[in-house]
Amino acid sequence: MSNDVRISERVTIVVCDPCPLIFAGLQKNFDDDPRIRIVGETPNIRTLCQKVAVEHIDIALVDWTMIAWYDDDCIKMVREISSHAFLVLLGMAETTRDRKRALEFGSRGIISKSSSVYQIRKALCRVAKGGIWLERSAAETMLDHVFSPPSGPQHELRRIELLTRRERQVIELVCRSLRNKEIASALFISESTVWHHLTSIFGKLQITDRVSLVTLAFRHNLSSFFAPAPAAGTNRPALLAIHQRDIGWEEPIPAPAAELSA
Repeated sequence: MSNDVRISERVTIVVCDPCPLIFAGLQKNFDDDPRIRIVGETPNIRTLCQKVAVEHIDIALVDWTMIAWYDDDCIKMVREISSHAFLVLLGMAETTRDRKRALEFGSRGIISKSSSVYQIRKALCRVAKGGIWLERSAAETMLDHVFSPPSGPQHELRRIELLTRRERQVIELVCRSLRNKEIASALFISESTVWHHLTSIFGKLQITDRVSLVTLAFRHNLSSFFAPAPAAGTNRPALLAIHQRDIGWEEPIPAPAAELSA
């Protein structure tokens, strides 16, 4: 959305969530709010994209799981939605990488489903005024990541740069304990193709097994299944002061640890 778009006095919001109770709950809680008006719901991203293109919508509130992050067509629709309305994601992203990706694709905020009505109202109003809403610890970690040098030996970083988009998808699924057959099913490819991808990955990264692959993925944050530890020695209060005017916060939910599977 361009900066010269004037936000109406009452913020209009359309909800895209697979659970009808979310829409009903939001509508009930904001029914008497003079600043927020829930104007409808959509069943999927495509319908939402069509709706914001023809109607005046200030905020598109979308469940995180509704977006296929590895689908190019879906990401194009997300960018299109962001050009017409402020995009806010409902639900926790697990890692800094996920949050950065969401912001790069046009999201103006991420709201946890465990947030109170007060927090959601504050987040929506902040975004409607042109601000950004993130959890406090998420903002801290993202700023640490930006101002800290990359971790790991430089030769490992150079090898990682050789990975293709599909190979990174395979690594993601390996880190989530999927076997070759399950990876093939998830990516709609054959087991033989999965085997070839793994062979290429092992060759590029100069490793020989899945244990080494998951270890390297954890060390370099190659999978959203791992939550990176905050960088040490960073003056967080000083960094946070840069964006305190435009960023809101709430506490995150920790990500689970992975288990290996051959």
